[in-house]
Formats: sequence, C-alpha cells, structure tokens
Amino acid sequence: MRNQPWPRRLQPLSLLTIAGLALLSQAPLAPRLAHADEEGMEATYREHITRCQKGGDRQAVVACEKALQLRPDDFMTWTNLGVRLGNLGDYEAALEAHNRALRLRPTYSLALVNRCADQVALNRWVEAISSCEQALEGDGRWGQLGPAIAWYNLALAQQGLERYDRSRQSLNRALELDGSLAAAWNRLGYAWERLGNPEEAVQAYRQALELAPSRSEYRENLNRAQGRLRF
Repeated sequence: MRNQPWPRRLQPLSLLTIAGLALLSQAPLAPRLAHADEEGMEATYREHITRCQKGGDRQAVVACEKALQLRPDDFMTWTNLGVRLGNLGDYEAALEAHNRALRLRPTYSLALVNRCADQVALNRWVEAISSCEQALEGDGRWGQLGPAIAWYNLALAQQGLERYDRSRQSLNRALELDGSLAAAWNRLGYAWERLGNPEEAVQAYRQALELAPSRSEYRENLNRAQGRLRF
C-alpha cells in the first residue's frame, strides 16, 4: 500500500456520520468474533496441512492428526496420514487411515493403491489384490503416483499367492506404463525364474540393474539367474 499524504486540515465529521459510527459501535460482537475465530482456525489448519505434506514422517503424523481434529472429513489428509504411518512401518494404523479416507471417497484411487501396498506388507494377498483392482477401476486420482504402481503392487500380491503367470502379465502392464520402474523389472525376473525361463529372467534382472545400479539385491538376482544358465 502506498503512503498517503496527510490532509492539510482535518475535516469535521457531520452529525450524520457520527450517528452512523455510534450505531456501528453498538453492533453485536459475536459475529465479528466468530469470523475472527474462523480465520484463525483456517490458518492453523493450513499450517498443519503443510507439515502433514512436507515434514518428516513422525512430525507429519502429528500434523496430519491435528489437521483431522479440525476437519475429520478431509479424505486427502486421511490418505496422507496413512502414507506416513506406512512409511514408519505401522501398517495396521495405515490401513485404518486409508479405510477412513475410503469411507469418505470410496473410489479414490490413491487411497486404494496405498491400502493395497499396506496389505502386501502384511501378507494379506487376497485383500491386496482386491484393493489394487479397485484402484485401477477407481476415479483415476493418483496424486504423484500413477496406475503403473497399482499394477506393480497387484503383481506382488499375485506372487504372494504363487500366481506367477498372472504376476508376469501385471508387471508387463506396469512396464508398458512406466518402463523406468526398476522394481517391476526385478520382480518380472523373479516371475520368469519361477516359470522356468532363466533366459528371460536374466534379461529382466539386467534391465533392473541398469536402471538402479546401486541396488545390490538386483545384482545378486542377476548373478544367480546367470549362474543357472551355465548348468
């Protein structure tokens, strides 16, 4: 705002203006106080949301929970809370958070795929397959992720049930969508091994290692598959 020059002389207020000010001063305080409270609560909520989204996992969990105390119907914050809890290894609590999000938005793809990942971590293969399939049929709101992750998690659950050919098909779908997904190439190699095709396994493991050369387990998988080709 620009600085305004002072007037050369003060102009007296008319009696009508003074009367109007008197009426304003007698207006009820409650609506004004309520408005101020709403603005303060909104600022506090936004502060919690920022920490929920950008803070470290433990600090973010606290911030997400505080935000949800103010707005318990915020399905995105329930999802963010679930992600943070999953990062901390508290998969049961993460599942509950994602379920809360899904009670508010049953077709929310991001919550569904994250629930699938938590169920995979808990070896709940059948439930995970259902969640990933629902994610792929959901509203297409993936956040920073994408459907390739759903196909990948689906393949993990299928491998948990030893459905290796189905997992191979799911991994191929994931890699069609995102060929840079090194973890999917690695799991594809494992599927090919279990299906008795070491040549294809070697190719998949090699691709995984090229994308993520620092992953020692990918190198070990490649060496193992190559060793089987020699015998």
